[in-house]
Amino acid sequence: MLATPPRAIVPAAGYGSRLRPLTYAIPKEMLPVGRKTVLDYVMAELFASGIREVLVILSPVKNMIREYFKDGESLGMHIEYAWQEEMRGLGDAILKGEKWVGGDSFVVAFGDCIISSKSSCPPLNRMLQCHELYPQTAITLCETVDEDKVNRYGILAPSNPAYINGVDPFPLRDIIEKPSLDLAPSRYAVAARWLLPPDIFSFLHGVQKDSRGEINLTDAVRNWMRSGGKTWAIPLSNSEKRWDIGGWESYFAASINMILSDEEYGERIKSNIA
Repeated sequence: MLATPPRAIVPAAGYGSRLRPLTYAIPKEMLPVGRKTVLDYVMAELFASGIREVLVILSPVKNMIREYFKDGESLGMHIEYAWQEEMRGLGDAILKGEKWVGGDSFVVAFGDCIISSKSSCPPLNRMLQCHELYPQTAITLCETVDEDKVNRYGILAPSNPAYINGVDPFPLRDIIEKPSLDLAPSRYAVAARWLLPPDIFSFLHGVQKDSRGEINLTDAVRNWMRSGGKTWAIPLSNSEKRWDIGGWESYFAASINMILSDEEYGERIKSNIA
């Protein structure tokens, strides 16, 4: 990994509308999944990769997150906060951290997604290793999604699909935000983690807002690639999983998985399930 780990931006300002009415009371990033909140898992992942400096992007109604994590001292980290007062997309959230990041590459870890891995070299570590080899590139984590879900994600176009082995990093020629199935270049979807060069901010500033008035990170990365920037993808292995805490089905699935894998109570709970 890098001698000096990068800083990380954690976007956590979204309203969690698909999990209402629960998210009227509790931010989705603070929902319990097993013994921890969603953001506890994200922070633990960052810490395990050597990252100690984190900026959490909040909306004004999510001060609970700041009250819970405070300055991060209890986690052995330093956590700061910035505010996204209007929901103008992921790209806009990342722009809130432009001055904080400075002129270095940085990690983006979606605050509503848990990455589970028992590997000795988990996904974020592999992204950092790839960055050592290709320091002036953008790097995304990716996973294979079902055909009926490609229109929910940024979908990757590999430079040469024939060389993808499901384990090693592979270069990209394009990325398309939420394409229809007939326009999707693959079934590889962005999996909630990025490692981005500082140049991306100038492209975020230049992105046109979409029909919802949002700035999409995918559009900025795509424009950066068209200008000559290189992007690599790191695939999740078969034993790794992204848990997207964005809807009821995925939230329930993540909760059940974490509960049944609990070292103290998991087996006893399994035996009590009819």
